[in-house]
Amino acid sequence: MALTGKAFDVLLVLLRSRGEVVTKDDLIAQVWPDTVVEDGNLGRNISRLRKALDESPDEHRYIVTLARSGYRFVADVRERREENGNGGLTRAADPPRPSRATRWPWVAGWATAGTMLLAGLAVLNTPNWRALLPRGHARPIHSLAVLPLANLTGDSGQDYLADGITEDLITELAEIKPLQVTSRTSVMQYKGARKPLKQIARELNVEAVLEGAAMRSGNRMHITAQLIRTDSDTHVWARSYDGDLRDVLDFESQVSRAIAREVAVQLDPRVDAHARPVSAEAYELYLKGRYFWNQRSPESVAKAADYFRKAIEKDPAYAPAYAGLADSCDLRALDIPHPLVLLAEAKAAATHATQLDDRLPEAHTSLAGEKVLGEWDWAGADREFQRALAIDPRYAPAHHWYATLYLAPLGRVDEAIAEAKKAVDLDPLSLIYNTDLGWMYALARRYDPAEERLKQVLEMDPHFIPAQYRLAGIYEARRIYGASVDMLAKIAISMGDPGAAASVERDYAASGYRGYVLQRLRHHRKLHGGDTGYGVAVMHLELGEKRPALDALRIAFAQHDSPMIFLKVDPVFDPLRADPGFQALERGVGLRP
Repeated sequence: MALTGKAFDVLLVLLRSRGEVVTKDDLIAQVWPDTVVEDGNLGRNISRLRKALDESPDEHRYIVTLARSGYRFVADVRERREENGNGGLTRAADPPRPSRATRWPWVAGWATAGTMLLAGLAVLNTPNWRALLPRGHARPIHSLAVLPLANLTGDSGQDYLADGITEDLITELAEIKPLQVTSRTSVMQYKGARKPLKQIARELNVEAVLEGAAMRSGNRMHITAQLIRTDSDTHVWARSYDGDLRDVLDFESQVSRAIAREVAVQLDPRVDAHARPVSAEAYELYLKGRYFWNQRSPESVAKAADYFRKAIEKDPAYAPAYAGLADSCDLRALDIPHPLVLLAEAKAAATHATQLDDRLPEAHTSLAGEKVLGEWDWAGADREFQRALAIDPRYAPAHHWYATLYLAPLGRVDEAIAEAKKAVDLDPLSLIYNTDLGWMYALARRYDPAEERLKQVLEMDPHFIPAQYRLAGIYEARRIYGASVDMLAKIAISMGDPGAAASVERDYAASGYRGYVLQRLRHHRKLHGGDTGYGVAVMHLELGEKRPALDALRIAFAQHDSPMIFLKVDPVFDPLRADPGFQALERGVGLRP
């Protein structure tokens, strides 16, 4: 189909901004610089373009329509080389990007280039057009960021789908060993950002970005992904997927293999194994579980566990769902009394995940966490951590849990700090990794760097409760009681309970820190009917009451409270170190020979 002049002009603008959103106003300003036109005129020319490209309005192989915003050209656009009469190659010139200030005077010089462009579009419409494109590039890619996929549905309730596929792509690509892939936490700050790709790449210190979009209709998915070298603004390739939700994992593996070629390495065959067909319902439930897991509040982790359970019901052979369930149960066990039922579920789920896929690092990490928390099996936990790190040395959660759940509790605090730093290096903007690095410093009694690190976390998120809690503990250990109480009041605010915050401040003002702790202890007994475990032992020690603290720890030991693993290193227990009864408890948890 022949293109009219204005439709061709619209195409040129979209191609020159390929991969970027071009607003309707900008398109109209460039194509009709001195004429008042209606949106309908632009729409008709977009329709002509779609017909020329053999694309129906509900497809997005070439042009993506962004509701109330504009358009984006998403197909791959590359330089073509053709043989000349002497057997050599003639290169089609690539004119400089037009300035928006000068707008359209440059169109007159495009007659020859336009002919070549139309020839290129004819190539795009051939069945195997990608086979005609050059494969390989002069310089391999060493570093890459996967930007959050745009959710084109316009429904924020579908964000979990785009976010989950983004995270899957990051996980897949991180297995390409020579390639440095930016962490999920670091890239998610660019969700919905309108920054130029070059600026994003500069801020993330990467050579290339993978960007794209996802749209869902029922169980049908449309996904586009394009790889861009930002130093030269070169579109290396583009991929698109139209099909069932259950086959998205296969598309992710295709992207991984294509990027592996750009890195010039052979992809680990286990990546292809992850593309096992999975029930569409199970995959969607898994993505919802991961979405809530990443929020890390007690409520969201509980909700994540429910979604992982439902995913397992839909597809009992889907290993990542079992690993997600085990992670959720492990994490929840740290916050509740009597955790053995949850930890038994974590053990069953993690064990089954390793049986389904022994090359899944998250499964071995989950099982290691359960062996520490549920069984106090330190040797078994070490084996599972080592297995996870051998499979994927860049799997940040394995470094994080190895530091916080294994090395630190055993008193190997300097090693724990080094391991926690590895997790932070792999995911520099992770709030929890930075928080626990600060906590590792505190366990080493290095309170200055601990406080500094936790304050940095609170600069990133002033309401991040784990950092607030750890900072309050540091102030208490340093006997800066006023600052500790202020932080505890802030925790109440972060939890949405201003009344509790006022109560904390009132109790401290009325009777000092000791009076405040007494009020907490009375409130706890009123709710739970007695000295119920680990938290009560901490309060007794804050009051200087060693014997009641030891009695409460014996209860905590009997009910297998998860925080008992920190007996050896938590500064709050320093007054009990020489007590034979306390040492017996350490031996019972496996922390002392």
